[in-house]
Amino acid sequence: MRPPTDQTKINFIEKIGLEEDSTTGELQLRTAEFSFKRPVPDTANPGAVIEQEATLTAPLLSMAPIPFIRVSDLKVSFEFKIRDVTSNQSKAEMLRFSEGVEPSASPKTEQA
Repeated sequence: MRPPTDQTKINFIEKIGLEEDSTTGELQLRTAEFSFKRPVPDTANPGAVIEQEATLTAPLLSMAPIPFIRVSDLKVSFEFKIRDVTSNQSKAEMLRFSEGVEPSASPKTEQA
């Protein structure tokens, strides 16, 4: 069996991984969208967990093996925004902090 030619690989990528935008005529990445439920903390009931609907969009080419193409190195970059930050502090930490002791410092001991 002969390995596929470069043109065969190009044809595969174009037919499986790309689609033409109907308005602009440009080629775009073909994707698949998955929906699932994921557990998240319930903000109204601390300690409880609720299910939240989520979606994931992935390039179709990431799921289909391209004939005889091997990826030896991959660099992925992405941007994200932090939308919400929460923190918890124990009563002991709050007491030490109000007494002027840093939260990460250990309690003072007196030497005789």
